Amino acid sequence: MSWICPHCNHAASIRSGDRDSGYFDFSTKDGHKRYFISGIKCPNPECNRAVVHVFIQDLIQQGVNVKVVGVDKVYPVIPSLMADRAKDFPDYIPAGILQDYREACSIADLSPKASATLARRCLQGMIRDFWQVKPDTLYNEIQSIKDEISSDMWDVIDGVRKVGNIGAHMEKDINLIIDVNPEEATLLINMIEMLLDDWYVARFEKQQRIEKMKQLAVDKTQAKKT
Repeated sequence: MSWICPHCNHAASIRSGDRDSGYFDFSTKDGHKRYFISGIKCPNPECNRAVVHVFIQDLIQQGVNVKVVGVDKVYPVIPSLMADRAKDFPDYIPAGILQDYREACSIADLSPKASATLARRCLQGMIRDFWQVKPDTLYNEIQSIKDEISSDMWDVIDGVRKVGNIGAHMEKDINLIIDVNPEEATLLINMIEMLLDDWYVARFEKQQRIEKMKQLAVDKTQAKKT
């Protein structure tokens, strides 16, 4: 079996001793289901990590036997699609912002709507900290920086706010349910990552270059004197 490890991205041939599986069947109000657990151990000695998935399969009864007729859902357990892809951002970014970002990543697959809400919260923290705006509603805070950023960037920020509002606020019609899927939650997280890079990382790196230039000028001036 040819396989690529999601941890180390190395291609490998899986041997019988590198994989295992098991299952159990339940009949509930969700239907007749098989819960199939599959695990693979990466044979790359530098990685040697586990990859685990849970497959929820649809069953039908055929006499005394049951037959799998399809896969209802697949849940990545190790690694979780988003939880283990959160980027390592520098610690000069406020800890509260990074915590919200990582939590948004960790639940993007299990609860996309909650992840979108955390992305919205992360955005609000970034605007308050980076732009030093007066705390208010997120809508007013975004409006206050509209003239400071490009129109494209403003559209991105307002988009994160609008999608995040789905989880943060109940609709006026409580029977109206607007969902957020994992792909949409991932898009919001990608936008947060872009803002972290464009605002915090770019500012820090720019300041580092300025300081190096200042120091170079000092060193050259001192060299002329000596």
